[in-house]
Formats: sequence, structure tokens, C-alpha cells
Amino acid sequence: MKIAKNTVVSVVLEPEEAFGDYDADMVKVEPRDRFPEPLEVGMQFEGVPEDGDDEDSIIYTVTDVAEDKVVLDGNHPLAGMALRFWLQVAEVREATADEVQHGHAHGASGIEVVDEDEDDEGDSSRTLH
Repeated sequence: MKIAKNTVVSVVLEPEEAFGDYDADMVKVEPRDRFPEPLEVGMQFEGVPEDGDDEDSIIYTVTDVAEDKVVLDGNHPLAGMALRFWLQVAEVREATADEVQHGHAHGASGIEVVDEDEDDEGDSSRTLH
């Protein structure tokens, strides 16, 4: 499939194609005294699900802090969300032999990510490799 420079493509990934559906069973309520001070919403801790072992550890995010309880969510922050991407081809070139063999592009140019919602102050573009 040949794609020309400046071709615009939009891609939608449904939750099951991205970070999965939101799983309410991955939300835990723990005693506040098990956590350090200061403790704030958004902090993350590594933990093991109740029915898992050390190899099953996941990252839990603090979503609420009460006087004596802490709510932790083990879901990925984008779980349950459809992801929408707008892509524009900036350059087209022939693949190298290594790229053909490995099935993906190599090199420092990578993929430039531009967030049109960000201010133009500083360098807001990022490159994925």
C-alpha cells in the first residue's frame, strides 16, 4: 500500500484495542494508615491484586483520600476510552533492508507527535521511536 506525502488519516481504537475496558474490580479501598505522608490524589503505588502474587504487580493510582481510607484504581488511566488519532504523513521514503526484515521503521526521525491544543511556547513537539 503506497501512501503519499501529506496524506491525512484518522484512526480510532476502541477500548478493547487499546487499554481495555474499565474494570471496577481493580478499584480497592485501603486503610489510610498504610500510606505515607503526604498523600495526594494522583500519586501511584505498586501493588499486588488480592488474588495475585509478586509477578502480578500493577500500578495503582490514588483517586480519593478520606480521613481513614484511600481509594486506589489499578486500571490504566485510559481504560474504557476510545482513542482517536489524526495522522498526517510528513515524508515518504523506501524502507531499508533492515526495516523490511523487522517490519517497522528505524532511525532517529521516528514519528513526530504534535498536539495542536498545546501553546506554541517552547518545543511542544515530541517524537516517538
